[in-house]
Amino acid sequence: YIIFLLIIHFFVYAVIGCDAFGKFSPTHFGSLGQSFLTLFRIVTGDSWSEVMNQLQQAEPHPSTVAVVVYFVSFV
Repeated sequence: YIIFLLIIHFFVYAVIGCDAFGKFSPTHFGSLGQSFLTLFRIVTGDSWSEVMNQLQQAEPHPSTVAVVVYFVSFV
């Protein structure tokens, strides 16, 4: 059941990431598969702050509060 809940958690955040940040960072959130890989990178701690900073500095950029809330609530 734990694995099933983790998959649901990843799926929900991947869909939100695609919808909210796909146009700002297509390399990280352009598709559902890329979102899953990006979220896996965040969970493992592999330069997750780099992903967040790139998203905040993208032009045009999304709301900084939305980015921080997304990343912090996911972790």
